[in-house]
Amino acid sequence: MRRRESNLIDEIERGALDSNVSLADTLRKCMILGGQAKSAELRAWASRELSGYGPDDELPEWRTVAAPLQMDGMNLRYRWKGQQISRWELPDFARDAIKDEVQLRVGVGQLEAMLRGADNGVVRLGLPGGAELVSYINHANGDAYQTIERIYWGVSTTAIDGVLDRIRTALTELVAELRHGMADDASVPSEELATQAFHVAVSGKGHRVTVTNAQASGEARSSVGQESELDSPALKRWARIGGAIVGLATILATVFAVLQYLAT
Repeated sequence: MRRRESNLIDEIERGALDSNVSLADTLRKCMILGGQAKSAELRAWASRELSGYGPDDELPEWRTVAAPLQMDGMNLRYRWKGQQISRWELPDFARDAIKDEVQLRVGVGQLEAMLRGADNGVVRLGLPGGAELVSYINHANGDAYQTIERIYWGVSTTAIDGVLDRIRTALTELVAELRHGMADDASVPSEELATQAFHVAVSGKGHRVTVTNAQASGEARSSVGQESELDSPALKRWARIGGAIVGLATILATVFAVLQYLAT
């Protein structure tokens, strides 16, 4: 039993270092390790990377990538595809909502599938409400001989490769943190160590501090985190309040902009 559990960390390391090994399979092993260590945070992170991040989930910064807006269309003379446009060419009400970047919230399996299905090094991702936006632009244009067919983000395969590589790097650092903190004869990290290794490798909120823990097999050294002043409950409470104020101001500004547009 101990050999199997010890090999699990070895397999995660091999999968993280070998780009030919499925990243999804490596994350599944990481999720199992989180369950063995009873680390809810490690298990939840691996699960989100596999299944995708929901709209309310905090997204790792590396999953937001630059992506220019592109357009397909046609007129009587020719058809164009992948023409890059500026967000300032969009109607006023869409400019604040649509930026030259996109959040990649899908699971790693879908990201890998996007790379396999890329067209000339570009993955085309639709805009939220993109069909309605295209219909509005065509109606406002009023040109029966020119039609916009689609507006989308053109995400380079290099950017998606970078996201997958960052996940592999996080897994590699996770294994390094676990091995640094585990005793030589230990097979499964403690819940405290697994959670702190996750914070160091993934969230960036951890701090490496060496302490001595008493375990069944004797004393072992492990890395645990310290709460900084920036993590204090008071500052977190004010951060939530400030976020709510900014969110309310954004909503009001959007409503005002739409009303102004409708009044013209």
